[in-house]
Amino acid sequence: MFGLFARVRKIADLKADSEVIVQGKLVADKLTTVPGTDIRCAFFWMMTEIWDRITPGRGRKMWIPQESRQGTSGFYLDDGTGRVWISAEPLKTELRGGWSDGGPVGKKGTARYLARTLKEGDTVRATGTVTGAKSHEPGTVMVLRPGKKGWIILDQKKKSSGSPAAER
Repeated sequence: MFGLFARVRKIADLKADSEVIVQGKLVADKLTTVPGTDIRCAFFWMMTEIWDRITPGRGRKMWIPQESRQGTSGFYLDDGTGRVWISAEPLKTELRGGWSDGGPVGKKGTARYLARTLKEGDTVRATGTVTGAKSHEPGTVMVLRPGKKGWIILDQKKKSSGSPAAER
């Protein structure tokens, strides 16, 4: 259903309990910070790696994945016809695209991070199931949650204007 040519729905036309694809500008009430950096964003996926040997004392050193995490402060998608709240729960959200950033962690240079982020104003396509808002969610808007396949897929379609460094 969510193939390459699947139809994007207008947010004003959404109905509860339907699997949909929506696209719009990302609007965030508040931003979160990628841990260990000064990058402010609405959603991030981050992986840290360490420079070490797989087997202690043997073989060549290589970058070994250490930790992967996601975070969000919550956000809306606005397509001009309305808004939908994206319930981007960690471990149930996949990010395709987004701004990329990376660098060393700590002073020794034995660890590094790679982060992909979505920022205010980005055009994002999201897939999931539409439901009504729960008591802890903002307003009385519709909410996009993980669908039958178990994931909300966020796909950045168009970069924001300006340079990524200027937006940090």
